[in-house]
Amino acid sequence: AVVVALPASAASTILAKTDKVLSDSLSSIKYSSPIVVNLIYDQNAFSKQLIGSGFLVPRKERGIVRACTFSSNKFKRKVDDDQVVLRASLDTSMDPCPQTQSDDQVQKAVAADLKKYLSTRNDPLFSIVTRHKKAIPQFAPGHQDLLDGIERRQERFSNLALIGNAYGGMGVADCVARAKQECQRIAANLTSQ
Repeated sequence: AVVVALPASAASTILAKTDKVLSDSLSSIKYSSPIVVNLIYDQNAFSKQLIGSGFLVPRKERGIVRACTFSSNKFKRKVDDDQVVLRASLDTSMDPCPQTQSDDQVQKAVAADLKKYLSTRNDPLFSIVTRHKKAIPQFAPGHQDLLDGIERRQERFSNLALIGNAYGGMGVADCVARAKQECQRIAANLTSQ
């Protein structure tokens, strides 16, 4: 049995000599390169307590921040009581693109957006920029048809499993569920031979 737990582009390269049609289908899945900024603020930076788990910013009102998670509300055990931890997801399609900006420029732009959206009074105590190169598959129109075609090609190899965020779910739980499903399918194939 072979389990390929890689981004579709890497799986495409590995399978190129095995099945060109499958390889070409995998290589057609495009990925975006998201940027995430984690910030720590002193509790006093906010005029009121942050309620909920975060917010999304409508495109027409958007600066660099596309969404913000109130991490300290979601993961209370991991945060000092006098601190607020935020996680900002950035819009990498804007001009100038954050991908071409330095970490310092990105951090300043994010802090400015958060000041606008949350009325923060102080700069963050700490922030770190994380750039994920080609990490999120883009489910373009026709993606399900593409996945159906990949699955039909994959069926030619009963003991091949493709695992990853390009195959129907981007979250870790989706990937784990697919891995279990694929391993059960392969185990059934191997025991029936």
